[in-house]
Amino acid sequence: MTPIQTELTIPPATVQMNPSYESDWVRALYRFVTDACKTGQTVRLTLEQRTFTPSEAGQLLGVSRSTVQREIASGRIKAVKHGSRYRIPESEIARLRRTIQDDIAEMFANDF
Repeated sequence: MTPIQTELTIPPATVQMNPSYESDWVRALYRFVTDACKTGQTVRLTLEQRTFTPSEAGQLLGVSRSTVQREIASGRIKAVKHGSRYRIPESEIARLRRTIQDDIAEMFANDF
């Protein structure tokens, strides 16, 4: 028997850092889970992270696509392989930006 899947999508823009328990998305989530439990269903929560191609990552980081690909091959950039293509998670882009900023700050630290 194949399970029937029902989804509840909560757009990130609707979620606040410290949500009120009276907010619409919390009520919708609670209703979704309780309705599923009443009928004996299993609820599975997943987190989807936005990913970028090496070309998109290069544009965001100010480097070329080939540089991103070399850094993936060397292991300095963590990427997920989908078929024959790489995708770089948004969290990795954020880590790389922080690293670049730290490197620049270190290079110019004695100039200030």
